[in-house]
Amino acid sequence: MKTRFILTFLALFVMHSLFAQGIYRQNDLNAGNFSLQNGKVHFEKAFNYPASMPALEKRLKSFNDPSSGMQVKDIYDTGMIGVMIRYQLDWTSAGFKNRKIPKFLRFPINANFEVIKDINSYRVRVTDIWFTNMASPGSNQHLTLESMTLKKQGMAFTKKKKTMRALNILDENLENMFMLNPSGF
Repeated sequence: MKTRFILTFLALFVMHSLFAQGIYRQNDLNAGNFSLQNGKVHFEKAFNYPASMPALEKRLKSFNDPSSGMQVKDIYDTGMIGVMIRYQLDWTSAGFKNRKIPKFLRFPINANFEVIKDINSYRVRVTDIWFTNMASPGSNQHLTLESMTLKKQGMAFTKKKKTMRALNILDENLENMFMLNPSGF
């Protein structure tokens, strides 16, 4: 009887551990809207409503402040390309306590982005994501998203709960940043 109780408890513990990782990490190469391709992590999200590139450019520029923001480098009929420079993420809106947020997520983010417009949708791809190391900003030893989220061999996403939480917060920030209000058209 005691052995059965212990085995049941262990089985429940193992099942809880497996499900504690959450559904955010889908497999070794995908976590939410993040994908691993050729050793690089990128964000890709499709929005299923029409987009106006001037309206999206205006929205992205609304996030700018004197020392950071979004720069649209080129805008054309079928999309736009640009860069994110020292943009401070809004990790507090996710409702997590300060100690639950990985340190790298508190640093300003830098990245390249591309928006590709289709007839009734648009797709956003954010690449070359790295964080300015605020502990020593002039050192050029910045933190890449790959170094924070991949296993040591760089061939799969880590299974660490705190890292998956960070990717989820980053995912929500990027999605909200590039989302246009579909009722605004």
